[in-house]
Amino acid sequence: ANALAAAQVFDLEPGDVLVYPALWWHNVEALEPFNVLVNYWWNAAPRFLDTPMTTLLHGLLSLRDRPLTEKQAWRALFDHY
Repeated sequence: ANALAAAQVFDLEPGDVLVYPALWWHNVEALEPFNVLVNYWWNAAPRFLDTPMTTLLHGLLSLRDRPLTEKQAWRALFDHY
């Protein structure tokens, strides 16, 4: 409900571009039978750095099956930083 209350709608025409900040949730609805969508995650980080998505995946896989108390301790550490 909160997301819908804050939602914004943009109707794009051919050639239009919508730029929004990284990690913003978005939804796309095609209004015609044929559509093309290009999604590019640009960032200014040096190319040699790994992506944050890899870090998230490693965190999820290494923590998901741990006991609840241990997960809570890790969450406190993540929240701190």
